[in-house]
Amino acid sequence: MTREEKINDILNALNIMYKIIGFEKNLLDIKILNNIDMDDSEFRSSDNSILFKESYFNSASLLELVSQAFHEARHFYQYVQINFKDKLKDNNLYIEDINLCNKWEYEFKNYIRPSSNIDTDYKFLDQNIEIDAMAFSYYLTQRLFKIEIYIPKYIEDRFMVRLKLIKSLYD
Repeated sequence: MTREEKINDILNALNIMYKIIGFEKNLLDIKILNNIDMDDSEFRSSDNSILFKESYFNSASLLELVSQAFHEARHFYQYVQINFKDKLKDNNLYIEDINLCNKWEYEFKNYIRPSSNIDTDYKFLDQNIEIDAMAFSYYLTQRLFKIEIYIPKYIEDRFMVRLKLIKSLYD
C-alpha cells in the first residue's frame, strides 16, 4: 500500500467518524514528519492536522494508524470544546461539562508527554484528555472494526466511566 493510499484510507475513516459525531467533513489534514523527537502521532492545533512520525507511519498497520487518527481527532474535539465554548453554546451545539473543559484546558497547557512504556506511563495516561481520547478511539475502533484495543489496568475504572458516556452520546 502506498503512502497516498494509506493517507486516503485514514481520511476516509475520519470522514466516517465526522458523520458519527456530527462534524463536517475534511476538518483535519494528515501529515507525515521525519522528526525523531515527536511522538508516534500528535494533534497540531496551529494547522488542524494529525501528524504521524514517519517511522511509525511506515511500520504501523492501517488499523493502528486509523485508531491513532481517531485518538488525535478527539484531541481536536477537545481543543474545539475548550477554545470555542461560547460559539458552541450560542449555536446550541453539544458542549462538554465546563469543569471537564477546564481540566482539559489545564492539561493542554501543562501536557505530560508519554514515555516509552505504556504499562508504566501513569502520569501521561492519567490525564483527562488522554483517557477521553483513548475511550473515544476505543469506542470507534470497536464500533467500526469490532476490535478492542488495550487499556492499562490502572486507568480502567476512569476509562470505563468515560467510555460509557461516549457510547451514550454516539450510539
